[in-house]
Amino acid sequence: MCNHTRLIYLGAQKAYDGYNHYFKCLECGAVLVKLPSGKIFKIGGAGAELKEASAAPIMG
Repeated sequence: MCNHTRLIYLGAQKAYDGYNHYFKCLECGAVLVKLPSGKIFKIGGAGAELKEASAAPIMG
């Protein structure tokens, strides 16, 4: 299982209550989405399912 430690920032998208921030993992290819609420979701990559993810590098 990938820990998503090597990320690149893809950009932000305006959401209802702030901005969604998108990151791509250079190790597994997954895209991580950080919501304004602080929740992080993983899209694609190993497992290819939409689920809440844990990614230490996206704590800001």
